[in-house]
Amino acid sequence: MRTRYLLLTAIWGASFLLIKVGLEALAPLQIVLGRLVFGALALIVVVAVGRATARPAMPARPRRAPTAVRTAPSSLVPSWPSWPRGPS
Repeated sequence: MRTRYLLLTAIWGASFLLIKVGLEALAPLQIVLGRLVFGALALIVVVAVGRATARPAMPARPRRAPTAVRTAPSSLVPSWPSWPRGPS
C-alpha cells in the first residue's frame, strides 16, 4: 500500500514540475492541450481495460424517477420561506 502512495506522490508532483519546465518552451495553451490529450488517452485505456474485465451485467432494476426529479423538492424546501411573496 505504501508503494502505491509513493507512486501517486511521484506522479502528482511530477505534473507540477513538468508544467514549470514546459512553460519555458511552450505556450500555456499548448500545455493545457497536451495534458487534456494525455488524460483522455489514459481514460480511454482505463475504459477499454475495464470493459474487457467487466463483470456480467446486473439484472434490470425497476425504473425510478431521475435523481434530479427526486432531489429537486428537497433542495427547494429550505429556501421556500425566503421566496418573494408577489404583489400585496
